[in-house]
Amino acid sequence: MFAVDLEAAPNDDESMRKNYVGPLAPDFGSLDTVQGSITPSLPGLKGRVVVLEFWASWCGVCHVLAPTLNGWHDRYSAQGVTVLGVTNDPVEVAGRTAGELGMGYPLASDATGQMLRAYRAYALPTLFVIDKQGNVRDVLIGYSTPRLREIEALVRKLIAEG
Repeated sequence: MFAVDLEAAPNDDESMRKNYVGPLAPDFGSLDTVQGSITPSLPGLKGRVVVLEFWASWCGVCHVLAPTLNGWHDRYSAQGVTVLGVTNDPVEVAGRTAGELGMGYPLASDATGQMLRAYRAYALPTLFVIDKQGNVRDVLIGYSTPRLREIEALVRKLIAEG
């Protein structure tokens, strides 16, 4: 006989980090601008830190996350950070919701669902942090105040990296 140590099954957050953290992020595919200035491809954002949020108008937790992302957009965009929200909602619905929630960061609609599938962002909200070279550095599914603090610290660290 032999002894085996079993680990607990990873939760969704841990699984996403294992699958995505490290390699290059998938490209964006085809996006329609909802608001703001949208760079339609990941290579176009090289040299910037990207906080990529997948959200929806009907997602209550996404509504709670919006003020945090607004704050990050306000604080860090001049320092080389792009906060980008992507939804499968039609442009009109996304624009109306953005106005109601006071979302001030750039937003895009992924009408084809191509980007959502590439990132496997099936639970909302899902955040990806992408470094200046285009590599995924962290993933968060849902809302967690401690994890959001960790992600903001990571964003500040990535800003400082050459």
